[in-house]
Amino acid sequence: MIPSTAPATADANGNFQESGITWTIASPCRDEANSGGNRVQLTDSSTVVYESLIQLPKSCPDIAVNTPIRVMAMDQSTIRVKGEVKRFSRDQLHCRIWI
Repeated sequence: MIPSTAPATADANGNFQESGITWTIASPCRDEANSGGNRVQLTDSSTVVYESLIQLPKSCPDIAVNTPIRVMAMDQSTIRVKGEVKRFSRDQLHCRIWI
């Protein structure tokens, strides 16, 4: 994981607000578009139609729900998938993220 900080920004009153830390995870992954309209069950037992399923190696860190995710092409030239985490799962052989 690679941390980066965003510069502080001024609010309407001129007070500077910390923008926080953004984490970048550089990892091989595979993304699969949900072309069939499949649903995933969330922690509150509701279900939603997800956009894509991203599969990562088991060594990935836990990723919180609502975390912004961006999957880039290997050459970093295009964004393949972009969204927010709807569900994260650490399975026996890999991790999965539904966005």
